[in-house]
Amino acid sequence: MNWRGRPLTSHDIIVNSIAATTTRTGLTVHAELDPGTYDTGIKVTDSDIDALPMHRHRFHGDWSYTPTPDRTTPATQPLPHGQPAAHPRSPAPATCATQS
Repeated sequence: MNWRGRPLTSHDIIVNSIAATTTRTGLTVHAELDPGTYDTGIKVTDSDIDALPMHRHRFHGDWSYTPTPDRTTPATQPLPHGQPAAHPRSPAPATCATQS
């Protein structure tokens, strides 16, 4: 069950529950089901993660980061605490960011 007590009985209910997420500051979420199949057991090394184009936030940079659209941006450039990154929306469905 989700936090509202609605049984999570189908993919549609789960995706729609995620897509209905909003915040007081206006954040909205786009969610869609990815029916693809993926290999399991793939190991991602620390060097693989370090090579990703992202800005790590000063506070908990291992958890809080902003992906960047190109690989020319340094991967470890910190953002000032509490300052959101200005970046264009990316159509890539695998893009994910957390904010501290």
